[in-house]
Amino acid sequence: MGSTDSQWSRLSLRAKIFFLSISLVTGLVGAVLLFSYQRADRLAQQSLSAALSSTRELFENLEADRLEKLQLINSVVVESPYFKAAVAEMDAATTLDSARDMVEQVGSDFMIVTDYEGVVVARTDLPALSGVDLSTTPLVGQALEGETVGGVWHEQERLYHAVSVPLIVGPELLGVVVTGYEIDDGLARELKRFADSEIAFFAAIDDGYRETGSTLAERTVALRDWLAAKPSALQGSNARLTLADETYHAVFAPLLTAGGDNVGLFVALRSRDRELLAFRSFQRSVLVIGALGIALAVLAGHFLAGSIVRPLRRLVNVTDRIREGDYSSEVDVRSGDEVGVLASAFRALLGELREKQVMEKFISRSAAEMIQRTDATPAGRGEVRPVTVMFSDLKAVSGVGDEDLDPGELLRRVNQALGKQAEIVERYGGQVDKFVGDRMMAVFRGDDRVWPAIRCAMRIQNLLESEGDGKALVPGIGMSAGEAVFGAVGSANRLDYTLLGQAIQIAGRLADEALPGDVLLSEEAYAQVKSRASAEALPPLKLQGRNATVAVYSLRTGTIRQHLVSTARGGAAGQTTDAPTIAVGDALSESATISLSSLEPGKVIARRYEIRRVLGSGGMGMVFQALDRDLDEPVALKVLRPEIATMDPTMVERFKTEIRVARRITHRNVVRTFDFGEADGIKFISMEFVQGMTLKQLIRTKGALPLGVGLQIAKQACAGLRAAHEQGVVHRDVKPQNIMLTPQGDVKIMDFGIVRDPERSSTTQTGLIMGTPDYMSPEQAQGQGGLDPRSDIYSMGVVLFEMFTGDVPFSGTPFAVAMKHVQEEPPLLRAANPSLSAAMERIVLRCLAKKPVERYARVSDLAAELNRLSAGN
Repeated sequence: MGSTDSQWSRLSLRAKIFFLSISLVTGLVGAVLLFSYQRADRLAQQSLSAALSSTRELFENLEADRLEKLQLINSVVVESPYFKAAVAEMDAATTLDSARDMVEQVGSDFMIVTDYEGVVVARTDLPALSGVDLSTTPLVGQALEGETVGGVWHEQERLYHAVSVPLIVGPELLGVVVTGYEIDDGLARELKRFADSEIAFFAAIDDGYRETGSTLAERTVALRDWLAAKPSALQGSNARLTLADETYHAVFAPLLTAGGDNVGLFVALRSRDRELLAFRSFQRSVLVIGALGIALAVLAGHFLAGSIVRPLRRLVNVTDRIREGDYSSEVDVRSGDEVGVLASAFRALLGELREKQVMEKFISRSAAEMIQRTDATPAGRGEVRPVTVMFSDLKAVSGVGDEDLDPGELLRRVNQALGKQAEIVERYGGQVDKFVGDRMMAVFRGDDRVWPAIRCAMRIQNLLESEGDGKALVPGIGMSAGEAVFGAVGSANRLDYTLLGQAIQIAGRLADEALPGDVLLSEEAYAQVKSRASAEALPPLKLQGRNATVAVYSLRTGTIRQHLVSTARGGAAGQTTDAPTIAVGDALSESATISLSSLEPGKVIARRYEIRRVLGSGGMGMVFQALDRDLDEPVALKVLRPEIATMDPTMVERFKTEIRVARRITHRNVVRTFDFGEADGIKFISMEFVQGMTLKQLIRTKGALPLGVGLQIAKQACAGLRAAHEQGVVHRDVKPQNIMLTPQGDVKIMDFGIVRDPERSSTTQTGLIMGTPDYMSPEQAQGQGGLDPRSDIYSMGVVLFEMFTGDVPFSGTPFAVAMKHVQEEPPLLRAANPSLSAAMERIVLRCLAKKPVERYARVSDLAAELNRLSAGN
């Protein structure tokens, strides 16, 4: 026995396959036939059950989508001033005409308008039913109580999906608006097109059911009779029945009204005979092929051995490349064995492909939602809101040019001042809208919010007294009140929300005029608080582009403040003060012939790059989409601000460092960097233009991401970081804003603006760019040198936390967040998202370990953990 085993083990795989093919073909054919007959019915049953369950879920989702759309339609209808005006008259003819116009505009099948007692005033589908009392129906009765409700509407043996909303003008309830879609053949055909199942809808009547929509044609009557004869079958989740000599499997779902009453039935059916057709064909094929295999086994053994072994080797290699994200390889394999290797490789492959497919659909759907948001939300259409707007302007740094002032120290002081102001704004119920340079815009939403805003401004100005070291940055504050338009602005690739209106313009102008320590109020703002606070009337101001002047009042905030304001005003009038009076323009190079503000669409840089649009902006400069005229291809241009280069000459060297290190990295998950250029007084980097959205935009749009989508993004990001680390490059600013997602599901790491060039370490001194506090590793937050890939792994852990929870682990001012990264343990991942596994939580916590030695040593180790988690998902 031992000798036989030894001889067999010495045989090559080719020889083993040759001998086994002869002995196994006969037994294999018989076993397959027996197995296929036994399993055919079971597999058909499982396939039918899964398909029908999927069809029922599809109908439930479609039903929810219909009701959601009807609710949105009704919201738009009841907010229409023209419709409100027509209904307010309660003239049946006028209301009916307005309702018909609305039905035509929104595309619903009918609309019912009742008065405040639930009596029909107008009905587009059945005008003759005017005057009918519907207050006893849940759909109308609950709406009369101020609720928006939806469900199935059953009337005259017909079914509808319907939603009702109260029609309110001011405090008065005028009535109820009901809008609906009919449940008919069209809906049945639409479901069949997506689910490939037969669909039927029945309305409940006294003696059984009546069909309202079906794809079964003449078999519908037979199905109706079967339902009437066997009502007990509806108690189960599925049933088997015969229609016109064909066997079907069916699932049922009740159609419920807004009050929960069962008024109809949804039925989905699939033919068992058709499902088994493929199995029967397979069995016949196995029989024929088996007979031929037995006859040709000896002759084909040698050929099969060679043809199987070679493809197996290629298949394993290609599978590994696919797991790395390279989907360009093709495998032409029609047979296979080596079950262990094959099964393992393809399980991973199918997991990756499945994640990639889900990710592509998720990103495409999210991008579409971002584009449609301007039409689908009140903010997108524009919404008028009462607001109080406060601008603060740090007057001590409004001009930059002090040769003795270190740029890093300047930014530290500005960040500290703005951070304190932001904390105070939130404390007083406001919201910081934006920071522009050393200016902050805060918004207090709602009526009668001027007094909290004034208290906030007074507290901000009192910061000067608490500093006491003579180095406090004193803001001038402007405040105005009024109505503003809130809405989305931008393009399909970049959407932001903003406030528009005269109140914002006036507050900004007052901040410009305010002296250090001063708080200036507009006339509208002062009118709301003059009974509580006294103010000094100042000469009116004229707004740019307007002929009318604006009344201005200066708030008295205390003796110390009055002295400071008086001193500052004296300086403005020509008296001697110690405050710097350097203008921003003085810091610009005289040789600059182009400014960032002049880079408009159509402008050509270096006789090659034609500006198309702005993609983004940051502390160092702006990023534009441009057309490379030489290559006729789109590119991204990262342009350095001229004043930054003048203020800190090392910035140019940092700019060059970025392209030196980035050009060493060539990977599909890293944005390619092309060249450094200088023309017309500006310096720029040309880069690959990536169409898509940032991971930050996706998280803001969707919140916590599905596990499969997040894993796919993380694995591709790790692949890009690994390519950088292999070149000795540590990114140092890994964050969702620097991770691009393309519509094809590709992930690209970008912005190597603060990396260290290992060959030129002298250019990495402390400067303007240090990273983003929300994503900094503890060692980076403490300013330690010699950062290694484990710092990027920590930042990647923060990104993972945000992807799966929708928020970063630590919040607060930039300084406070940095300190939390150093001192506090991160919150547990599953506390924010209980659906995640313990394995996922362990991965994130290991990435977020305070000590680098406790993290993954290499990003490839992190990627391996994510791959294992993905394979088991």
